Amino acid sequence: MLPDGALLSFSGKSWKFLDEDNDDLVRTMVAIHDVPEVSARIMVNRGITNHGSVGRFLNARIKDIMPDPLLIHDMKEAIDRISEAIINNEKIFVFGDYDVDGIVSVYLVVDYLKKLGVDVTYRIPSRFDDGYGISTEAIEKVFESGAELLIIVDSGTNSIDEINAASRRGLDCVVVDHHTQLSSEIPDAIAVVNPNRNDQGEIGDADIKCLCAAGVVYMLLIALQRQLRDAGFFGDSGEPNLIDYVGVVALGTLCDVMKVTGLNRAYINLAMKTQKFPKGIEALIKASSIDKISSPDDFSFVIGPAINAAGRIHDPSIVIDMLLSENDNKTIHLAEQLIDLNNTRKRIEKKMLEEAISMVNENGLYNDNAIFVYNKGWHGGVIGIAASKLKDRFSRPTFVATFGDNGIGIGSARSSENDINVAYALSEAVSRGILISGGGHSMAGGFSLPIENAVVFRDFLNSNFRAKQENILNIDCSVPKSINLKKLSDCVALLEPYGKGVEPPVFCMKNLLFTHARYTQLHDHIIVCFKGEWNSVIRTIIFNADLKENIVKLMQQNSNKYLDLAFSVRKNEKYGVSIVVEDLRLSEPDQRKITE
Repeated sequence: MLPDGALLSFSGKSWKFLDEDNDDLVRTMVAIHDVPEVSARIMVNRGITNHGSVGRFLNARIKDIMPDPLLIHDMKEAIDRISEAIINNEKIFVFGDYDVDGIVSVYLVVDYLKKLGVDVTYRIPSRFDDGYGISTEAIEKVFESGAELLIIVDSGTNSIDEINAASRRGLDCVVVDHHTQLSSEIPDAIAVVNPNRNDQGEIGDADIKCLCAAGVVYMLLIALQRQLRDAGFFGDSGEPNLIDYVGVVALGTLCDVMKVTGLNRAYINLAMKTQKFPKGIEALIKASSIDKISSPDDFSFVIGPAINAAGRIHDPSIVIDMLLSENDNKTIHLAEQLIDLNNTRKRIEKKMLEEAISMVNENGLYNDNAIFVYNKGWHGGVIGIAASKLKDRFSRPTFVATFGDNGIGIGSARSSENDINVAYALSEAVSRGILISGGGHSMAGGFSLPIENAVVFRDFLNSNFRAKQENILNIDCSVPKSINLKKLSDCVALLEPYGKGVEPPVFCMKNLLFTHARYTQLHDHIIVCFKGEWNSVIRTIIFNADLKENIVKLMQQNSNKYLDLAFSVRKNEKYGVSIVVEDLRLSEPDQRKITE
């Protein structure tokens, strides 16, 4: 329940101002660490108050945070077997996954081994034909290839039956993964390198349990290169420069929505500093009409979606082809193809989302503890994006499924950090016989089920999971209408990268008057202008207007009243600094209609 007199915002949220009663701590942070007050306030609001760790947070460096990779269980066994295969000229097969993290993880291993002259082949499974994880059919492809070692990245931890069967037939398997271990057992492989194994603890300040697969692979390459160096493998030929790979590690980290703390933060910082990427990523940057990666958001919202589009509606292997290609014309062609695929994905997603929102509204599903919507014929490649956007719109854990003619559905789930653990929820539904399969992370996962269990699954979610009692928007502090946007943006940029665990700051401007609004050219965003100090204009933008129709509708209905604006700031090379509307509400205490 909200306190008496509390105002709900236009999106139905209660605003919580985080800067109350922390002025003394903020002043101390400013004095000790010589940072602007706004930056200090953001850190305090994120719980970053240990003076010994502030320096590592502001300047996270791999060399300061990276633990010895051999402290991760099975890392020594993994590099021993891979080294043996390299030295003995064995053929190696690399198997991955169809999302950004899985794709770049395959690229890291394959490109590194190719640089060493290894006979290596790879496979990225099809989302539609193969599904997630290593399958019996995929294992057969490995045997047919003549490979003596199989390296599985971004999956494998929970593929116990498949890997055990392969091991019994004499195939050596190394798993490099980060997914939650759902069973008390692990596969009978040469090595299962996974920071999220049940028996693996944290190591120092690295936050290894928050690594994506690419982040774990990078640690493996560091350990492998050290071992090969000590064995005299490189001689006078020189070693691959592992710093060249940090850009794609950061890409996998941000696109897999990992916490931007510890080693992840160091990966992203170095990537932003060096700007070193494979030719394929450079071509994709150019095809995306941006000059360079100027913000971590460019990874998350520009490059990542283009790469993901291949796995969602086409063949994810073209991304690896682009990354490995030495032919400039081919690289450019594949990059442009990814942009075209992403534009197609956007059109498919928009139609599906409109249908799903109608289902939720017409059936009152927004009152459920967890939303489950499904349909026949929805595109299986974009249901994950739909689930994420529905979760944000309705502030509920969301499960979306599409059913084929055979009556079997594939689904995707998204949850917020304080809501249900998706991996365990799906695992429990599998154990009860409701789902055919299911797994993933705490906040995202995939599943399959027969259509006759759809209603049962919805009841299961609502019976076992409780909705959040209050939908809160955290606001870091209020700022004056005369705020210097450039200075505010600099204060925000000082603490980049933002993401899971270090959420982007939200600010508030009070008592604004709406003047006018217009759609952007593609009719997907809205430019909204307010009157600032001395008749100046405060220009803001509402992204994804179709998902924020309540804000737009209520803003128009209350356009002649004082409004409070909750906003974030976003900066890119092309458009400069933008004020992004997060929410609006009527100003208090005066909510009277403005008169001439």
